[in-house]
Amino acid sequence: MWYFNGQIIKTPKAMVISDVTHPKGIFRDSATLTSLGIKAYREVTPDSRYYWNGEFTVDTSGDEVVGTYASTARDVATLKANMLEKARSTVASKLADIDWYWSRAAKGGTAVPSNIATYNEDGSFKEYDGTRTFTRNIDMCTHFTANPTDEVDPAFVSLVAD
Repeated sequence: MWYFNGQIIKTPKAMVISDVTHPKGIFRDSATLTSLGIKAYREVTPDSRYYWNGEFTVDTSGDEVVGTYASTARDVATLKANMLEKARSTVASKLADIDWYWSRAAKGGTAVPSNIATYNEDGSFKEYDGTRTFTRNIDMCTHFTANPTDEVDPAFVSLVAD
């Protein structure tokens, strides 16, 4: 994207500058853009999972124009509720296809086949032994810290520890 005379240009287009019509091909030539006063443009937005976009400001002082949205924090209680619902929904959709095996076995029917009872593709499911032990997978894109020594709000960390 580019910026010229208070206008954000998202795609190349023909431009009339100083009564001269320039074809959209000028956007391939950085020297021509510089001579015409057209600058590169980028936007900085807060992480939409945790913040609302606030006031928009534009800094035109450098070689690149930067449009920045201020961040306004979202409600933590709502975030927690949404994250838990996402985790529940994901687990429910994965288990929905095979739940009937355990229901049938619990009613005295055929035992759960071993290829279903042992799911070790990612090491998340251990062999079914009839106990109430569960392994829960948490979306690490949502519950993530780059450094385990960082102080992390326990509400955003895995619900179980291995």
